[in-house]
Amino acid sequence: AAGLEVSMDAGAGWTLTPFFAFRDLTTEGSDYEGQEREAGLRVTMPEVVHVQTLLTLGYVQAPFDNPHSFTAFTEKRSDRRTYFSLSFLFPGLEKIAGFTPIATIRYVNWNSNLPEFDFSRWDPTVEFAINLPF
Repeated sequence: AAGLEVSMDAGAGWTLTPFFAFRDLTTEGSDYEGQEREAGLRVTMPEVVHVQTLLTLGYVQAPFDNPHSFTAFTEKRSDRRTYFSLSFLFPGLEKIAGFTPIATIRYVNWNSNLPEFDFSRWDPTVEFAINLPF
């Protein structure tokens, strides 16, 4: 995998971060060998009442190398995913608890040429970020 992101200060506490990534998918089964190319934009909003909000929009193109077993090996799978996520970081708690809680709601639309992989879903997650001293 390789990626690039560049953060730009938009002023007044706003940051714009376009990003690009490339992933080579190598697996045990040939059904899932391929590549992913991702492009997106993350917008970081100013901290308000010890809460920082991030909005991320992205697009992933994922063509696979080999015909898929769901099609009796006659058709290659090709996904075109779009996603949107809204994250809330609580950096004010880091001084008290030693970590930053992050709550995210993410919507992903898996637009695939194979019906078995053509779906959309909501993914709520809670994470904890810790800054290590090294």
